[in-house]
Order: sequence, then C-alpha cells, then structure tokens
Amino acid sequence: MRKLTFILSILCVLSVSLRTSSAPPQWFEVEYHAYVEVFDLDNNPVSGVAVKLTVDAVIGDEERYSVIRTCTGYTNSNGYVSLTCYIDYYDYPQMNCMFVDVIEPGYTHAIATGVYSTMSRTLYSDIWIMPIHADEDENSIPDIWEQELAEKFCPSFDLHHSTRWIAPEPVECMGVARDDIKVYVRNVYNGGIEADIPITNQNQFDPPLSSIYEWINRSNGNYSDAAVSLEYTGRPPGMARGYYYLSFHFDYPGVASTWSQNYQSERVANNFAHTIYAHFFQKDGYTVIQYWIFYPYNDGFNNHEGDWEHINVALDGSNPANSNIVFIDYYFHHKTCRRYPYEIEFDGSSTHPYIRVGGGDVYNESDASGASYPHLGWWRNVGSASYDEHVSGNGPNISYTEFLDGDFTDNTGIVILPERDKIDYNVHPEMSWFNVGFLFGEVNSDWPLVGLPAGGNDAPQGPAVRDSESIWNKLGHCDGYDYYPWYPGS
Repeated sequence: MRKLTFILSILCVLSVSLRTSSAPPQWFEVEYHAYVEVFDLDNNPVSGVAVKLTVDAVIGDEERYSVIRTCTGYTNSNGYVSLTCYIDYYDYPQMNCMFVDVIEPGYTHAIATGVYSTMSRTLYSDIWIMPIHADEDENSIPDIWEQELAEKFCPSFDLHHSTRWIAPEPVECMGVARDDIKVYVRNVYNGGIEADIPITNQNQFDPPLSSIYEWINRSNGNYSDAAVSLEYTGRPPGMARGYYYLSFHFDYPGVASTWSQNYQSERVANNFAHTIYAHFFQKDGYTVIQYWIFYPYNDGFNNHEGDWEHINVALDGSNPANSNIVFIDYYFHHKTCRRYPYEIEFDGSSTHPYIRVGGGDVYNESDASGASYPHLGWWRNVGSASYDEHVSGNGPNISYTEFLDGDFTDNTGIVILPERDKIDYNVHPEMSWFNVGFLFGEVNSDWPLVGLPAGGNDAPQGPAVRDSESIWNKLGHCDGYDYYPWYPGS
C-alpha cells in the first residue's frame, strides 16, 4: 500500500495523582493523565486525530500486561487533546504501565518528549509512556522506518541488452484499472479459450456481466474482491447461449514477436517512472525487505506477459539509523543464491546492492528474462530445459537514486506493499490489482522451442496471491526455489 508520510510530534505531559476519599483507608483513586499535541511535517497542528490512553496492570514475574482502563480523545483545532483515566488502587494494586497510541490511520510516526510524572517512584516505579511509532500494517516495523529502510537499501540495476532492455515498471504500465481488465471465455468441457473480450464490452453479454458481478459497476472502480474464474450461463458476444467459464486477466499489447517493439516508446520517453515495490516481514530474527520488480513481459527462454521478480534483503534490525545487511537472497528461474556483504556488489556504498538483470541465452542474446542475479557472466543450467543464461550488463544502468522520488503517496518510485488485508480498497481502489488473483497477461504466449514445462509461457499472478510456489514472506530456497551454489561460469 502507498504509505502516507505525515510525522507526528507528540508532547506528552503525564501526571499520576492520588485523590482522597471517604472510603476505607486502603482505598484510593489514581489518576493517569496524558497531554498530547499533534503536528504534521510542517509543524502545523492537526485536528481530529484519534489518540488513546491505555493503563495496563503488570501481572506476575513474567510481566504480562492486562488492560484495565482506556480512554480515547480527538485533537482539537490547536492539535491538543487531554486524556485522563482513573484507577481504583484497592482493586488494582499491581505496578501499572501507561501507553499512549495515536490510532488515526495515515500517520506514520510519533515521538514522546518532555515526559514527567508526579507519582511516587516507590509505589509506581513502572509507570511510563511508550514512545509512539504507528504501525498501520501491524508487522512490528514502524511505518516511518519502512520508508527509510526501503530507501536506504534500494537496489540499483544493470539491464542486459543495449537496445532490447526492459526496465522495472509500475504495474500501471500494463494497465490494471478496472476498465483495463479482459475476460477469457472458456469452454466448460476442456477449458479451451474461445474468446478474449475487454471488460468494457460486458454489456454485449446476455445477460450483461454487471448484472451478475457487482464489482463491475462500482462507482469507485474497486474490484479487489473479484474472483479469478466464474461460471456463466448465457450468451457471450458472437457465441451460442450456453454454459461457460469466465476468467479475468490483465493484458500487455501485442504478442511475443511484437512486445519489444510496443515497449520502444517507453524506452525512449520513460512515460512511467521506474518503480520498485517493497514488502516488509520478520523471519528467523531478521527484518526482511522483499523488493519486488515488475516487468511488462519476459521474452527470455520462456516467453510470457507480465513478469514478477524479486530479491530478499535481510537486515540485522529495523531501525534505519543502525541496521545493516546480513545477506541477500537473489531469485532466478526457480533457483536462489545467497550472498553475504563481502560478496555483494554495491553501487557506491554498502547499502545499495546491484541487481544484474537477466539475460540472453544461447539461442538469442537479445532476450531479456528479467531474472535477478548478483553478478554478471554466464549462469549455467539455470532455466527450463537446463539452459545457460548470459547476464551481460550491456544495457542501461538504473541507479537507486531514480527510485527515490520522496513521495510515498504515489504509484511510482518506491511503493510499499503491506499484507493484502491491510488496505482499504474503497479508499485505494487503484490497489485492487494487489488483492486479486488475475494473471498479469495472457496465457500460452508464443514460444518457438520445445521442452517448456506446462504453463511456463503463461502470465503469472501477483506476488502476494500466486496459487503455487508462493514466496511471499519467505526466505531462502523454498516452494520450488532450489539452492544455486555456484558462481557464474563455474
């Protein structure tokens, strides 16, 4: 999801006071108070931001936390909110902790400063306020850190061929709005494709598809809940009335023999800014940035429209101020190899690794597979039918700086992808492509050679919804990715 870039500067004044009462001497009431001030990046106060104060009881030696009081307020026109909770000490004599959370979506960071308390340090030694770091996608990595990490470790690219190279593109280069979708009409008996019809012609079906599938006519264009394949009884355009399967997909113009020609205008004009997608997860004690790269087609050894490639950058921590690369997993043709910092080729510093983009083969040096390699050279026995791939680096160099547009609210540059269920697709219908299982292109693209595994020239699904061999949130060799132990040419 596109990350919004507001920063919250929080000034919290905490007070804990004891209020006297006519109750028995063992009873008294404790007041927990937080004074919060919220600003945006330009130090302007922000109103209407929800802020929650939580008081927890610390239970047992293992220091488990149990919520005993919460209260929520909203910042006023001056950006201020005052929050107060009252706790009966007689009922909750344990040591307590005090937390303040900014729960308004869209804000990415908060800093607690000027904190003090008037409570007795002896009696309430564990009352404190937690520094606030919003984590909207709930992956235990503060959102503002995700942005900084994605920039700090963004890779550079060496493309393969001098004239037929393909660059990392936003998915919009293919066309992923609702009106860009196409519909395969399939034979119900053998699954064969009988027609491929633009969704904009859905009224030519009898009955129209929009009368059956509500998402087709939504005013905001949200199709995030659309099924990949559907059963249909009716009459598709120009066909007999009957029972069919429909499957939805995206499409890149042309066929294998014309893809490169159709892409030429993008090579010349760069109509779509270079884009890389960053997804964060934690695994085996590492913070991992899974950089996903989209190419509109792959005319390498196995031709297919749409191509999702990736690398994993494993870090020793989440704080961009002091995190470092532990290793990088490079993925290519159902194989992966791991490189450690002393083996990684960097672009000028120790934080921006090179991706050497594949690559031609013995049949055609000008092909471009899009695979992500750590080094230039001939990579032996890597692809279908055990072919060798040449990674030359003879194409353009794309520096990591070209991805650092400073805007995490657009669809280009660096785009951060959370888990699919962390996006409100009514707010961000342009991200619907991320949640559906549509193919990023056509099936059964032209392929001139024999020996290709079934489906090897079909377009892929998106990175988070692949129906098999999914490596979303995974490290190393897994789900069909074999470990590749050699260096090029060995």
